[in-house]
Amino acid sequence: MLQDYVLDAIPPMDVSIPTFIVIWGMVLLVFFRIYQNPKLFLVIAYGFILMCLCRILTISLLPLNPPPGLITLKDPIANIAYGGNGTFITKDLFYSGHTGNMFLFFLCLEAKWDKIIALTASFLIGFLVLIQHIHYSIDVISAFIFTYFLYLGAKKLAFF
Repeated sequence: MLQDYVLDAIPPMDVSIPTFIVIWGMVLLVFFRIYQNPKLFLVIAYGFILMCLCRILTISLLPLNPPPGLITLKDPIANIAYGGNGTFITKDLFYSGHTGNMFLFFLCLEAKWDKIIALTASFLIGFLVLIQHIHYSIDVISAFIFTYFLYLGAKKLAFF
């Protein structure tokens, strides 16, 4: 467990509904943009694969206990992947995949307003996972750094 002064200053609250709306709203926007520009799919897919592999490594190397006051995120769509039996994974902390995915969308999208929306969603999700005590602040900050470099790798893979 980490000592996190930022998290200590934030009382935990269940913000599952706004988190769900922001995440899945962005996913819908990205699907729409992929339909318009299929090349976008390659970069996002490679970025997501690299992020998953990187998170497996970082979570394995840095197995953190959940922050105090963690309130499990209730996401009716994503929870299907966990079997829908009420089991929640709470040790997949370093780094925040929620924040990383939103930031990956920001980096991949091309239109100015799409980028503004995605960057706003990135910061908003970062704040929301902190409010819900799902992640430590270092998890959220690191997500931006790791995702940027993984995006560069994804671009190289997609367009060698």
